Amino acid sequence: MVTVAGLDMPALWIAEPHLLSFDGSNDRSGLRGDTYLSGPVLIWVEDEIQYRLEGVEDRTRALDLAARIDAGTDLLPAE
Repeated sequence: MVTVAGLDMPALWIAEPHLLSFDGSNDRSGLRGDTYLSGPVLIWVEDEIQYRLEGVEDRTRALDLAARIDAGTDLLPAE
């Protein structure tokens, strides 16, 4: 477990590739019964919303991005 800066709730960091399956019970997902390879991923919950930040290889960078999402900061560099 890790903690996202500014959040009181813990986050889960999964560094290794892993399978992620959708059971199709959420009709809005459009992902009925699909399975795909995921990883690395940082998962946390805030205000009853679950966030999954996938594809960031470095845990420190993922935590930094998650903190910026929480702060409402623009994640894309200015042009």
